[in-house]
Amino acid sequence: MATRDTDPERKIVSVTAKLTAHVLEVGDLVRLDTLRANIDINAEVVAIGPRILSGQGAGRLQLTLETIRDNNAPLVDMPLQTSLVMRKGTGVATFTNASTTRTYIQDGILKYAAVNEPRFEKNGLLMEGPRTNYLTSSSDFVNPGWSKVAGVNVTPSDALAPDGTLSASKVEDLNSTDWSYIQRVGAVVDDTAPRTASLFIEKDDNEARFPLLRLGYYGGDITYGDLSVNTKTGEIFSKHNTIRANISDENPNYWRVEFTVVNNGTGNNGCYLGVFPAASATLGGAYSTTINGSIHAWGSQVEDGDFASSYIPTDTAPATRSQDQLWIPHTDNISETVNGHFSILADVNLLGYDDVAQAVYWVEGEQWRVLYASVAASGSGDEPTMFKQNGFPISGEERIPLHEVHRLAHVFDGTQQQMYLDGRLLISNNNVATTGTPNKISIGCANIGNRELFGHLKNFRIYGEALSPEQMKVS
Repeated sequence: MATRDTDPERKIVSVTAKLTAHVLEVGDLVRLDTLRANIDINAEVVAIGPRILSGQGAGRLQLTLETIRDNNAPLVDMPLQTSLVMRKGTGVATFTNASTTRTYIQDGILKYAAVNEPRFEKNGLLMEGPRTNYLTSSSDFVNPGWSKVAGVNVTPSDALAPDGTLSASKVEDLNSTDWSYIQRVGAVVDDTAPRTASLFIEKDDNEARFPLLRLGYYGGDITYGDLSVNTKTGEIFSKHNTIRANISDENPNYWRVEFTVVNNGTGNNGCYLGVFPAASATLGGAYSTTINGSIHAWGSQVEDGDFASSYIPTDTAPATRSQDQLWIPHTDNISETVNGHFSILADVNLLGYDDVAQAVYWVEGEQWRVLYASVAASGSGDEPTMFKQNGFPISGEERIPLHEVHRLAHVFDGTQQQMYLDGRLLISNNNVATTGTPNKISIGCANIGNRELFGHLKNFRIYGEALSPEQMKVS
């Protein structure tokens, strides 16, 4: 039997029925994930959204998705997996980035984004803030700017690169009496920011030699940090002043290795990246000049920050990728009433932590409707707080795991603001939900002091009510 819900605030139709199509039930809320469903109904009157359907006894009724009005349907529904198209919402989404140095991985191949082209990867829309690659000739290792030390041999265009072109170089150590490597110096200014180096190294089965990357500093009392790589298994081993390291295999033929070296404001302005194709006989083992071997390498990068962003190709000068910006109109897409109920959800994959808050969304022009995935001080080695909502941090025990997709939610029920991770309440406070005049809804960025997200977004949704934890898990 179907009855109208007695709670006027929720206006949800309760349906007791046998559903013979794919249907997901959430409490007394029924959602259809197909366009049509066969429902066996034993009722004299069935209330479905704004319609009243009457009948005698048992009957079979074909109902379309448009007929069953789910009053918990989102005001805005943006899948953000292959396009910016809103399945629900008013107006159109706008994405801008004038840089010509943006790259992304799609179907395992590194590609180059055009001006104002959004970048979609397997975990959704890639959003990033500004970064600069300080290493020039980032893939041209035969360039004279790359020092060739102790007779290292470099063969250009020796293998297919991550972008599918024949442009990866073979770097070979044939010297058994001295350290043999290539090195590139980068000129930077800030001696307080940690720096992250990254490089694409081809996968192979060679475990007789283990290559080494060294990110070094000039001018201060921190000298260098090291990262050793197993090119067969993807295992890595870091030492010295390296505070974080990671390896990814988005490309079927290449690892992308990255590591971060701390900085301390003692004049570490200059930096360099050294690439040793054969440094040791074991992963993280003693370095030895007698070990020989080669690697195929491509796409070097050194940038400020605690993690590697997407690859920024360079030629004769350092190159900067500017901030990605995405927004939708606020009118009819979110309540404009002070203290109006809302829920804003997104699936987020964070690439790393930085020294500023990373905005999941912000209703520009307002004070309170903003959600950050946040951080501790850069370079300290401390892990960040998980969320920060307008300056109210969650316990330092909470963390957003990196390189994993998690559902973040910001909910206001008329009394309390609440932040959720995967349907689990993390923090609440009694601040007024919104003050100020809304302008637009920024997604993955906030123009209030370098608070851009570095990561992926998908399934961005706005609801005009406070969802329950059970509802937000499956919404």
